[in-house]
Amino acid sequence: MLTKALNYYHERGGRALAARLLRAIWHTEEYIVYHKETCDCNCPSHYGDVVFRTIGMQEIPWVAANWPSHLGYVGPHVNRVISARLRAGDIGVVGVPPQQDTKLIFLSWCSRRDFALLTVLGERLGRSEACTKNLWVHEGYRRQGIALRGQRYLEGLASRQGVKRVWGFVMRGNTASQVLLRKLGYDMHGKIRFVERFGTRYAEVIQEESRRRLRWCPPGMSHP
Repeated sequence: MLTKALNYYHERGGRALAARLLRAIWHTEEYIVYHKETCDCNCPSHYGDVVFRTIGMQEIPWVAANWPSHLGYVGPHVNRVISARLRAGDIGVVGVPPQQDTKLIFLSWCSRRDFALLTVLGERLGRSEACTKNLWVHEGYRRQGIALRGQRYLEGLASRQGVKRVWGFVMRGNTASQVLLRKLGYDMHGKIRFVERFGTRYAEVIQEESRRRLRWCPPGMSHP
């Protein structure tokens, strides 16, 4: 039945319409989960033309105004999200040029709240664990080592606040982030594939010897 429907739309609407239909009823996303032990590395707050600093409550309006759109959250909702993260003890780091401290060129977060992907893997964040998220570098400043130095600065701050283990999540097609995490010393922990079929979402834990499928309905967990 599905094959007939795809052939019908392919003949009458072209390949693009058939592809849209397939994505609507059968959508997959695959994430790779990494982790590492943190170290109290004293990474400097200056690197080239970039100054790294933590996000404080007074900087919420500025960070919200410069929030990269592809990271999700738009409009006034960004202010509430950032404020909730800081009140929960999350650590946010931004990078700016020394002479233009209102130009955002680096952003990354370290969160101590549980993530849905960890729940699927049967893991939960311990008191000395955290997750990295929302890593972003301005297009004009990429491939200069800024992400590497910024993440090291963030992990150093997290380590001094008691974080001993850090988790990271990367989509399978994001090879740049995978290379970055490996350079930072992360080891792969596992893979998870989300499969949405006819409105029902499943999570598949991909392992070398087996594959475990779960119905996707974690209560109150945030998506990476």
